Amino acid sequence: MQIPPWGMRQRWYVEVASKSLYTFLKQPKEKLFDVAKEHPREFLRGFFDSEGYTFVDKHDSRRAYISATNCDLSVLEFCNILLEDLNIHSRIYLSRKEGTSVIIRGKRYEYTCGW
Repeated sequence: MQIPPWGMRQRWYVEVASKSLYTFLKQPKEKLFDVAKEHPREFLRGFFDSEGYTFVDKHDSRRAYISATNCDLSVLEFCNILLEDLNIHSRIYLSRKEGTSVIIRGKRYEYTCGW
């Protein structure tokens, strides 16, 4: 079996329908933060699973990092605090400016949230 190039591989995603989850997530994000403070490892695991990626330099494998992107600065700052509480150093960078376009699942989107 031949593996197609990365751009031609199928990507899988899961959709879930839950009224209780929907109701919880529609609350102010501070409610989510309260729960995340009680379970920081689990929250960070889920956050990085959905918003994160890894990078390894192909020329120097000692240069590697884990990163996450999100347009809500308060969420990133909250994650930064949780990581510091776990003695994990982290920094926040502006990686894409408002209006920058990106293609997700073949559809073009523009970043519209500004800081």
